[in-house]
Amino acid sequence: MRLGAPRFEHTAALLSDGRVVLGGGWSGIANNNVIVPLPLGHFDIYRPAEGWSDMIPGDDDPTIFWDAMVLMADGTIMVVGTGVDETGEDFTTAAMLDPETQFWTPMPAPATVRVFSRLALLNDGRVLATGGLQFDADYEFGFMPTRETEIFDPRAGQWQEAALTNHASQSSTIVALQNGGALLVHHSDSDDDEIVAEIYDPDADEWAIASGIHGARRTAKAVVLPDGRALVVGAAISELEDLSQGNPAGISAEIYDPATGAWASTGDMVELRLFAALTLLPDGRALASGGIGVGSIEGAAQGPTLSEGALLSTTEIYDPDTNAWTPGPDMAEPRYDHTATALPDGSVLIAGGVTILPDVWEIYPTDTSEIISVP
Repeated sequence: MRLGAPRFEHTAALLSDGRVVLGGGWSGIANNNVIVPLPLGHFDIYRPAEGWSDMIPGDDDPTIFWDAMVLMADGTIMVVGTGVDETGEDFTTAAMLDPETQFWTPMPAPATVRVFSRLALLNDGRVLATGGLQFDADYEFGFMPTRETEIFDPRAGQWQEAALTNHASQSSTIVALQNGGALLVHHSDSDDDEIVAEIYDPDADEWAIASGIHGARRTAKAVVLPDGRALVVGAAISELEDLSQGNPAGISAEIYDPATGAWASTGDMVELRLFAALTLLPDGRALASGGIGVGSIEGAAQGPTLSEGALLSTTEIYDPDTNAWTPGPDMAEPRYDHTATALPDGSVLIAGGVTILPDVWEIYPTDTSEIISVP
């Protein structure tokens, strides 16, 4: 099954009738294992009986790049991102997308102009936006990580400033917790002592450090389990350092319990995965799929390269009843930076990402998708 365009680093939303909407992310041109990213301004929708089709904005609809999206309680999709005006200047923009009519309704935009923000739908119906990159002409790269946080209240129809996060990060993952707050886990390029996890309390409007996490994690991903605890995966910096020194180590994941504020390790994962997808299954288990695997090689602590790792087509399953990971079904092709969406029948829709031509060892964005059955 082919998407409307190759895309990676995108988001996915499962609708109540089993359809899946893909938004945001990049397409790109690949050459000599370098991908020149091109931001996407359209959405793909999957219908179980028909496959994929494009949802391309019309002439009067907003074109939003570098966006994030969240599924609202009424089934509409809130999209927040960045537009570009006729002079080439960036501006923040937002809209509601109705998947039924494919009609876009402009809405108030956050004050902070940022790319790659993270959105979470809080239990009270408000939307939390944080993280990402904010333009700064004085910063050597033009964009710098931001601590700005804003909250959209659909009842008031407006955004409000919220407390700053303790730590700024370009890459992070956020999940809404059942107690009303949110857990933010940062990607880290430094040591284990860096602030890497924070909890937002909407009643107090403050971010608190979620101390006790066992390690700074690259490309962290998180899901909330049915019992309210949050499962967090992503290679710990310490694990990569052990591998770079030739010391095999257990591959960890960990659980945050908001009721106690404590972290606990799971059993070892089957494989070390960077840029993998993490999916909550309908039966309460979780599936980690694809990613980049890193072997016991020098330089692993600085991150993977094609000479150091291999793209994975494998998956593995976490069972909270046993606190253990076991191998899952293989995907048809290896990929990372993809989405994996659990469908109502228990199968998982894998879409997009970056894959590889094994004969020539060339990576490229893919427009393929597949459905895997999870035992």
